[in-house]
Amino acid sequence: MADNILVLNVGQTSTASPLTYLADGVTPSGATYSAASYAFSDPSATVAINPDGVTALVTGVAASASPISGAVSFTATDNDGAVSIWTQAFTIQTNGTTPPPPSQLSQSAAVQFTTPV
Repeated sequence: MADNILVLNVGQTSTASPLTYLADGVTPSGATYSAASYAFSDPSATVAINPDGVTALVTGVAASASPISGAVSFTATDNDGAVSIWTQAFTIQTNGTTPPPPSQLSQSAAVQFTTPV
């Protein structure tokens, strides 16, 4: 899954976590994160901050017609003590789902008789 993009189905969940990279844009910086605030406003998904104050639980609620934009603002404290504040955009696409088949296969009843002898 690409950074900053989440595609999920109705009923699925995912955990969102902010992340910073070194200058190469690939290697995680190893920073510690705090004071996260997620902004996402669309009925297709909920984004609820977790008790750790950094990660958030994303839940697909209803199908969205297209990817919906959101953002997270957070503080990063690097290993050398440098503190920086970031805002990172993201998108969430919630796909509809096909309802599962009934779990009960029997859908009607009858009485069957053998041929009389």
